[in-house]
Amino acid sequence: MKKTFVFLSVFLLIAAAGHSQKFSLRTGGGIGSVSGGDIFAGIQGLSDFLNDEYRASYSFGVPRLGLDFSAELVYRLNPRMGVGIGLGYFTAGRESTVDYTTATGTDVSQTIHPRIGAIPVTATFHYYPSAPASKIQLDCSAGFGLYLAHFNHDEKIGLSVPEGTGTIDYTYASGGKLGMGLHLGLAAACPLSGKLALVAGFSYRLASVKPGTGTWTEAGSGIVGSYRIEGGRLQPWYFDMTSEGRTYPQVVFDSDMPAGGDVANARQAKLGLSGFLFSLGIRIDL
Repeated sequence: MKKTFVFLSVFLLIAAAGHSQKFSLRTGGGIGSVSGGDIFAGIQGLSDFLNDEYRASYSFGVPRLGLDFSAELVYRLNPRMGVGIGLGYFTAGRESTVDYTTATGTDVSQTIHPRIGAIPVTATFHYYPSAPASKIQLDCSAGFGLYLAHFNHDEKIGLSVPEGTGTIDYTYASGGKLGMGLHLGLAAACPLSGKLALVAGFSYRLASVKPGTGTWTEAGSGIVGSYRIEGGRLQPWYFDMTSEGRTYPQVVFDSDMPAGGDVANARQAKLGLSGFLFSLGIRIDL
């Protein structure tokens, strides 16, 4: 994904070089939030179940914040309006651990590390309410994008009983999947020279993706035995699990949709990409 980002960024620069009279190139980076959708709801549901069932310490965290990088080539239709094509990369991840003891007396230390990655390709309309000669130039924008997203999930379970200890390591990596979304933005540019400006802005995106099928590995050691297995074509599934009259959102990785008397509302899990973004960068008038 990083190679794709670099390639398309270079492509935007080459395209701009051939049309220098009305083009500008804006690049930047910042911090953004992400809603997570069904994936984050499942992580919270697992925490709630472990707290209610085993009085677990702490709760699992979700990667609500991440890093965002972007580049956009904008063509000025006139002094007040422009259209742009952009490319970005967003990534977020967080590792957290929950400890608990099962009814059989097994001490468990469970660590999860969910990670999100997305490459948006955007088309944006820009409106400039302030005059080009103003010291601070405002930029109001709206548009839509295609989001190529993936989801990775690492999990490690440490077990401890009087007879010994053991660990189970599990990894899952979904394939890339396309989704669509909308975005709105407001930015302010402060000219540094005739061709260069410092740009700061806020934006909001509304998007979600159903992660594609992915590959997995599982390895064990200690009291669980020494083994390693792997496979592919597992899909993230969301469902509501009922236990002792309480309902807990859950996400599992399987080839088939979850079913059973304690399962309701099963469906392919959605990865919510909606969130706010603050970015800082530069604009080069070409």
